[in-house]
Order: sequence, then C-alpha cells, then structure tokens
Amino acid sequence: MRSALVFAALVAAAGAAAAQDNSAEIALWENVRDSKDPVQLRTYLQRYPNGTFAVLARGRLARLDPLPPRAWTLPQSGDNWTYRISTPKRGAKPRSVFVKITSVSPALIVELVSVEGGFTMPWRLARGGYLIPQGVSVLSPYLPQFEKGLPSGEMGYIESTDQGCRDQFVCTAKGTVLGEETVEVPAGRFTATRVVVQQSWRPAAGAKGGPRELARMNGSRTLTIWYANQLKRAVKYESRLTAGDRLPLEADFDLELTAYQVR
Repeated sequence: MRSALVFAALVAAAGAAAAQDNSAEIALWENVRDSKDPVQLRTYLQRYPNGTFAVLARGRLARLDPLPPRAWTLPQSGDNWTYRISTPKRGAKPRSVFVKITSVSPALIVELVSVEGGFTMPWRLARGGYLIPQGVSVLSPYLPQFEKGLPSGEMGYIESTDQGCRDQFVCTAKGTVLGEETVEVPAGRFTATRVVVQQSWRPAAGAKGGPRELARMNGSRTLTIWYANQLKRAVKYESRLTAGDRLPLEADFDLELTAYQVR
C-alpha cells in the first residue's frame, strides 16, 4: 500500500511539473506569436524546439526572415572599433579602447589595441575560447567569426590568460551560448549572439597569506558578451562580481561599442 501511495504521489508531481512547463510555454508563445521580430520567435524555438507551437513558429519565422542568417565573416585589415569602459567605482572616469586590424588569416587575426590613447599593443588572436586583458578581461573578441557561428548550449574549456590568474590565483571558467537577442550600445542597436561566462578563482598552492587572507581570495564573476555578426566583433561586455573581495582582475565593468568602421 505504501509503495502504491508513493508511486501515485510521484505521478501527480510529474503531472504538475509538466502542466507548469506547458503553462510557461503557452505564456511565452502568447508573447511572441504576433511579433514581427525574428529574434523573439527564435527565442521560443530555442527554449521549446519540439514545442506545441514549434511548427507555427517556424512558419512565421520563415515569412519574416526568409533568407538564412548571413555567414559569420572575418574582419578585414583596417577595420576598427572604439569602446568605452565604465565601472561603478566612486570617482572612476570612463576609459576608451581603440582596436584596429592589421592582418587577417583563417587561423589568426592581428590587431593593435590602445587604451586611453596610450601605448598601442599588438595582439595575436587565434581560434578558441579564452579570456584576455584588453583594458579589462574579455572573452575572445572574434570567437564566432573563427567558429563560423555559435550554436546554443554549453561551450568547451575557456582559458584564463590574465596575469592575475598566473601567479597567486588559479582561475577556471565555463560558458554557455544563449542564442540571439537585440542589444543596444552607444554605436547603435544590433542583433547579437549572447554568451555568458562564469569565472571563478581560488588561491594558488604557493599563494602568500594567513588562513583569513587566503579565504578572501576565493571569488567569482559573471561575464556576459554580445557578438554582432554585422560588426564582426563583440559589441558589448558586461562583467559583475558575484563573490570575493581580493581579486585577480577587474570584475565590475561595462565595455560598450561607441564607434566603428568595418567593410
């Protein structure tokens, strides 16, 4: 009798969960069904690829956006972008970052990066997901260009190359591709692929300090990136500290595109 009651309870719980999920799907569909924005319909399909309204969504999407998405293309020599870095620090002034391409190949992009009009540093960027310090710590700026797009879902290993992650700290990171959405930055409004990176750090084996100081070295941040196909580069980074108070890198900032020239 007891096992029968337990089984009945599990069936009821499963039914309730399914009904709740179905209600969520219906609510989302009601919000996007009459939309003329292909991004909203893709959001429904990404969440419910085999949903009740998937066929309707694909049909409407085909009418709104009959052409397949334009292939992700590499930038060209001379393409350039200007960004603004802002932080919540009291009294902190926005900083500018200027990036200009000098050479491009299918395996490597070479660019010049200048922060606040200072020393211009050359960067050699190859395929793969990695975090690099360009004024602030950012994810590979040309990731979808090299990969010819980013399918929704979990990403592979993300390397942390910031100097702070090589000495006193050990940093790890993982990312998820969430699909397309519209993002607005000072340079304009764009359709972009959103990626979220969760990065965490802990004291390295040889880190100096007592137990309390070492405990303060544990922390994490959430980094969100928007890649715009039209602009051939990431157009926005948003980083937020989620834990910790002794940090290997700057963890609270917004980096947004303010101007660009691409061919």
